[in-house]
Amino acid sequence: MEIKKKFPKQHNYSFDFLRVTAMLGVVLYHSAAAYSFLSPYWAVQDTQHIFGDVLREWLVVFIMPFFFFTAGFFVLPSLRNDTTLQFIWKKIKRLGVYWIFAVLIIIPFFNSKTSEWTGTYFDFWIGSLLSFRDARVGPMAAGQSNNMHFWFISLLLYVDILFAVAYKIIIRFRKSEPGHPPAEKLTLSRLAGFALLTTAVDFLLLVFVPDANWIIVPNVIQVSVIQLPTMLLYFAFGMYAKDKGWFAVDSIPLTLRHWLGISFVATAAYFILGQEFFARLLVSNTLPPVYLFCIALIRSVMLLSYLLTAIAVGSAYFQKRNPALNELAGVSYEIYLVHLFIVVAFQMMFAGMPAIPVAVKIPAVFILSTGVSYVLGKFTIHKHPKISAAVMSILFLVMPLIFGPD
Repeated sequence: MEIKKKFPKQHNYSFDFLRVTAMLGVVLYHSAAAYSFLSPYWAVQDTQHIFGDVLREWLVVFIMPFFFFTAGFFVLPSLRNDTTLQFIWKKIKRLGVYWIFAVLIIIPFFNSKTSEWTGTYFDFWIGSLLSFRDARVGPMAAGQSNNMHFWFISLLLYVDILFAVAYKIIIRFRKSEPGHPPAEKLTLSRLAGFALLTTAVDFLLLVFVPDANWIIVPNVIQVSVIQLPTMLLYFAFGMYAKDKGWFAVDSIPLTLRHWLGISFVATAAYFILGQEFFARLLVSNTLPPVYLFCIALIRSVMLLSYLLTAIAVGSAYFQKRNPALNELAGVSYEIYLVHLFIVVAFQMMFAGMPAIPVAVKIPAVFILSTGVSYVLGKFTIHKHPKISAAVMSILFLVMPLIFGPD
């Protein structure tokens, strides 16, 4: 029999800063998409500018690994408190329901508005449901089926289930489940070892796979080939850190100032050294291996230093409840669910204003989208999830009949 209720749930306020940073990073990443040469697949194409490219190439290094680290860090108490089936069922209710809702309603409707289609909406909808047959590996392209930003939800669900089953199997072979394992000191050597591990994995993939390549199976899975191992490693890192009692108060080696300095140097090195890499993302695997190793090493140091900086900031300034930060953290998942549609709407609005510079449009889209997404997320999905699902279902089913393709 599986052991339950070993760990009381406690809110870690300092980690709210990490969650909010990741969430805002995603909104900013998508806010810059319409203005970047690197996203020709985006639904809105406005004036492209290097500012959009720099933002996206910077944010993509850390935003999704932050999410996976946080998910791994907080998943361990749930695994110890619940049976395998209880845990999986909770994740299905939390993630799977929205994923199914997206596959059946949101993705078909949104794709019908951004693709050239001349048949009835019902035919398009059937085609969308069967689009898993169009599985491919390669860069994102305009007009091709994809899972939109919901790819993260489906992937996290798969990862949660995979790690839950693996954890329970390991515990069963051990014949016992640890109660409160002794804390273990986090050292620079351990952090360096993890950075080298992620560097090695990233380098091995970069040698053979272009950085821009994705695995895309519509309605099933969508993930960057290069980033998948890093996200899995950071999920496992989060679990391991929680198990060892890392990232408690004052447990991070070095100070916030040190990690800020390392982050700054790594970021500067990435953008100075990476010019050729950014220009050849579609064929990055043809670059010299030594050069690719340097890129992998710098990215790994960037990511880890950013993570430790965010945790250090949370520990230094947000150990206690901060109303604004905790409010954003509490609805970060709901903001993630709705933000993309708001971002695209504001990008379409600003596309008709060519006199406004890109350096103004991106912050404006980001700020407006974050605010509207917060209001919608909090007062619809967060407070009334069942009613919101029913209303959205009706809207997305009725609107195609009125405005869908002829």
